[in-house]
Amino acid sequence: MEIRIPRWLLLVPIALVLLAAGGFLLSRRILPFGSSPDQAARSVAAQAVSTFFTADYADPDGWLKRFEPFSLPETVELLKLIYQPRIWPSLEKDRIVSSGQVVDLRKVGEKADPTTRKPMQAWRYTVRVEPPWPGYPPEITGYVVVVRQDDGWKFAGFASEEEIQREERP
Repeated sequence: MEIRIPRWLLLVPIALVLLAAGGFLLSRRILPFGSSPDQAARSVAAQAVSTFFTADYADPDGWLKRFEPFSLPETVELLKLIYQPRIWPSLEKDRIVSSGQVVDLRKVGEKADPTTRKPMQAWRYTVRVEPPWPGYPPEITGYVVVVRQDDGWKFAGFASEEEIQREERP
């Protein structure tokens, strides 16, 4: 006894596989694998946090320079005038050479910048700092803000929990 399978029945699984593969490739062309509308903003937020907590007490100028490619110019100036004078004395005193690794990062808000009307996002982060900075725990949680510019997302600064909550209220 011989079982005969019609040729067209053999073509159905092949056609389904080709259709599925074509749909997958088309969807990747529209939205590339591993990306989403927030992926670029998330990447800049993570880079800002990691860069901030990766510090070498002997190289304060190098620390600032690492922010320049992905930060607003006024943010780099703020880091230089406000953050660096507060942080660096204790890093120098204890000869801290640290690295910051982001262990959690979640978007908590999105709105238009009141001045430029460009999109901005707030992200809640947790970073592990090795070795811990003097007076701080090994894991630090806070908020980072990024803003969309013509040339991509840029680090705009850090925010307090109060600032984030104030922005969420109508």
